[in-house]
Amino acid sequence: MTYFYINPLYINDPDEQAALDRALAVLAGLPLGYLDTLIAAHDTYAATMDQWCDDWRDENADRLDAFDTPEPEDQPEYQVACEAERRNVADEFHVTVEQLKHAAVIAELGSGGLAELRERNELFWSIAEAAGMTID
Repeated sequence: MTYFYINPLYINDPDEQAALDRALAVLAGLPLGYLDTLIAAHDTYAATMDQWCDDWRDENADRLDAFDTPEPEDQPEYQVACEAERRNVADEFHVTVEQLKHAAVIAELGSGGLAELRERNELFWSIAEAAGMTID
């Protein structure tokens, strides 16, 4: 059990709840500087993949039918691009691919998901420091 509470009525799908629980277990309690780096890495990854989707739409605009437009995320090359970009961003920011995947799960909760994670980690570390615990 983490120090995060997610209303079970908010997420009805047990698989989504389990993914969120795993993400919180991995990311909860990370040092704030490292968490900020992870959030920046996730933002970079998300922006890059959004740009990839926009580029894909531009490149394939001539063959897309207005009534049956496939999404770039449905294309086989999308998953390959995602994995490659995750590895690139993980190397650039010195985080792990697993942490990036967990950050994406939390970010899917809405615009405040990662901000709330940071706020709760800040609260955790203020309590920990008040109790005399530090990270060297």
